[in-house]
Amino acid sequence: MNLTTRLVRHVLGATTPPVSSARGCRISNALEPHAIISAGHHPCSAACTGSFGETTVTLGRGKTGVGGRREQGMNVEQLWRYPVKSMRGESLSQARIEADGIVGDRLVHVEDDRGLVTARRHRALLGLAATTGPDGTVLVDGFPWHTSQVADLVRAAGGPDARLVAFDGPERFDVLPLLVATDGAVSAFGRDGRRLRPNIVVGGVEGLAERTWEGRVMAIGPVLVQLHSLRQRCVMTTFDPDTLTRDGEVLRDIHRRFGGTLALDTAVLVPGTVSVGDPVRLLTPAEVSEVAGVLDGRTAG
Repeated sequence: MNLTTRLVRHVLGATTPPVSSARGCRISNALEPHAIISAGHHPCSAACTGSFGETTVTLGRGKTGVGGRREQGMNVEQLWRYPVKSMRGESLSQARIEADGIVGDRLVHVEDDRGLVTARRHRALLGLAATTGPDGTVLVDGFPWHTSQVADLVRAAGGPDARLVAFDGPERFDVLPLLVATDGAVSAFGRDGRRLRPNIVVGGVEGLAERTWEGRVMAIGPVLVQLHSLRQRCVMTTFDPDTLTRDGEVLRDIHRRFGGTLALDTAVLVPGTVSVGDPVRLLTPAEVSEVAGVLDGRTAG
């Protein structure tokens, strides 16, 4: 059974949901497309030569496919990238999305002699602004990440032996390469949505509709993604994005009202370039099957 067929069977409910491993979170089973794509083996790479993510797929009788219809009224409201894991992110108007998420996301992380350092224990890291320079260089508070100025900032925030390390493997993500949130759920949350650290915020979503989307396939502009599962939230949500003040009631409230989960861990199925305002919609099972046929045909070719 090929990758796309396994995806379709999962979406249609014929397989059990995929699960992640413990720390490192390499994914297998029904989300094998992510595990293989993230290693540089897109299932249609031989036939698609990079342009397929920009292609419109026609579904059914005259229905516009990937990113086509607007009948649900959903759209890309926000795009976020986090060039350094656990640091403040940057808002984007447009982003290239590949199999391993938004290009430039979490390319650098903080380590010390004991291993990975995050804002879960060193909240001051969230006070450092990570951005991407015009040439693609990761910047921290405006300085290139590998400079002595940044090294001093990182030690002050993360501890005396904290240092920045570049790494672009799939293990740099806690679960999957994308986190998709919705304006309806953020509104229900009632706090700054930046606490959730999403990559994509979908607008035009009623209430907590995202909670019914696990396993669905979504078209975001020309990109296809699978909304794998609701994200279990952690202490990072308790830190105010601006003041870094900790409020433990935030996480208690998430557990009390939302079962500890908000937003969706998401795998990329078909890459492409997404802009704020692009249409978003959920694919029907029939459409997923049609897209699977297209992908399978391109893979076979």
